[in-house]
Amino acid sequence: MKNNNYTFAGKELQLLINSDNSWIYREIKNGYILYKGNFSSWNIELENFISIISDHTLDNQSIVEYISSIQGNFSLVVSTDFRTIASVDHIRSNPLYYLINNDLIITDDVSYLRKQSGEEFNISGPSKIQVLMSGYTLFEDTIYTRIKSFLPGQVILSCCGNTSVYNINSYQVWFNKKYKQNRSLEFLISRFNDVILDVMSNTIDSLDNRQVVIPLTSGYDSRLIASIFRYYNYENVICYTYGTSNNFEAISARELANDLGYKWIFIELKIKEQISFYKSDDFFSYLEYADTPDSVPYYQGLYSVKYLKEKKLIDNNAVFINGNSGDFISGGHVSKFYQHCNNSHLTKSVFDIIISNYYSLWGYKKTLSNIDVITSKINYEHRRIKDIYSTDVDICDFIYYYEFVNRQSKYVIQGQKTFEYYGYDWRLPLWDPKMIAFWAPISNCYKNDQLLYKSTIEKYNYSNVWNKGYQINEYRIPSLLVRYIRIFVKFFIIALTLGNYKIWDRIDRIFFLYFYHVPRMYCSVPYWKIVFSLFKYPRHNVAFDAERYLSRHEKSR
Repeated sequence: MKNNNYTFAGKELQLLINSDNSWIYREIKNGYILYKGNFSSWNIELENFISIISDHTLDNQSIVEYISSIQGNFSLVVSTDFRTIASVDHIRSNPLYYLINNDLIITDDVSYLRKQSGEEFNISGPSKIQVLMSGYTLFEDTIYTRIKSFLPGQVILSCCGNTSVYNINSYQVWFNKKYKQNRSLEFLISRFNDVILDVMSNTIDSLDNRQVVIPLTSGYDSRLIASIFRYYNYENVICYTYGTSNNFEAISARELANDLGYKWIFIELKIKEQISFYKSDDFFSYLEYADTPDSVPYYQGLYSVKYLKEKKLIDNNAVFINGNSGDFISGGHVSKFYQHCNNSHLTKSVFDIIISNYYSLWGYKKTLSNIDVITSKINYEHRRIKDIYSTDVDICDFIYYYEFVNRQSKYVIQGQKTFEYYGYDWRLPLWDPKMIAFWAPISNCYKNDQLLYKSTIEKYNYSNVWNKGYQINEYRIPSLLVRYIRIFVKFFIIALTLGNYKIWDRIDRIFFLYFYHVPRMYCSVPYWKIVFSLFKYPRHNVAFDAERYLSRHEKSR
């Protein structure tokens, strides 16, 4: 079995790390360690790691294996007189990047790299298309031509004049059918119950009884987190929900928090208030803080964290724990591709789903030439993986990998910065390495429609809140005025277009969604700008985020 490892022969590793970015510095014999993030037992792990890297005789693979055993969300950099190491965790929660020059230059901050090196970096044409159509770049690419991103789990080591790249994620388990878990559903239900309880127990152990703050919605994932905290009788928990008044998320979350015996806070988001926030220096300061060279910043929920902090509704050392990304990791995003799961070829019908799901931020950008840029890159990666692991890679397994290393690690997981920005720690138990290791080899028949995930939850009924009739993602428009105007316009458009719901959907997104979008993220865009984009077919607010993101980077070159 081949490994996803390779070497940059003759290239040394240089470090340009911005010390202002929350790094902790530790001197060691013949060098230093920089690390950031949270670790379940880092004091013990750090001492062990120091002794390991001080051993001149130890090979690279042994070091990589030790890094893979570190529990938590982190990035780390090590520099000694004989070895240099840079690593991200399993999910790349704290990104690192590298510049391919005469040597390899590792950085956590491209703006800092630009200032220190005095270089200007050109915007990549293909990457610009990727960002405009999806909000993020593909695989190792960034928006700059010579700067590459660490993939989730990537480790780069330099020793003896050579620089080698490794990965702590066992991707061969994801792709090779001999590793697939084809056990009975009942057996896997029992195993998943063991895994999730173990992960949550370890999460609780890492908290030192600090206050836990859970953004609670009507979905499965945050409810699972909250119900297992109650299962373990962890009392120091506050739940909160934000959005439009009387939205379905809030109604269900209030009932759920009450049943669990946890305090619940509702943060109503009003249009004028949100417009003001999205024009504020605080918001633009966050965009700068959360900026990366491979994705638009994630800012949903940012205002609610600010509100909780300023109103002193939560402890200063509170820890935020949300349900990201239980729906993805348990297979919820595989379902649209399930009919193609036994196929190992990226057919046109598969690409049609990919483009529709992931590359439709701007309808007018879906030209044949732009789509070819996207499909060529994805095809190349699919062929590369087949070659690396010497196996046919079925479509569902590839899509699982594709979304993990792109949308999830670059965009969704970076949403934890909304907590960091206001000085709070966070945990992601549903992205724990044990969860990844469990779910990656699960057969797609159990991932489809989250069969295994939902079956486990329903069987074990944690804290007795899974047999009650909460609204789960049921849609409601709170404003009667908007509701009735929208119904009238919908009837008129459908009649006028002889039942063309695609046209109605476009009209709805342009003229009405601004007023009833639950998290009010449309308020980050002037209403007139949305209306004037009618014939560009924006999917939602992230389309405008992508334009703003690229404009900012083009001006800063």
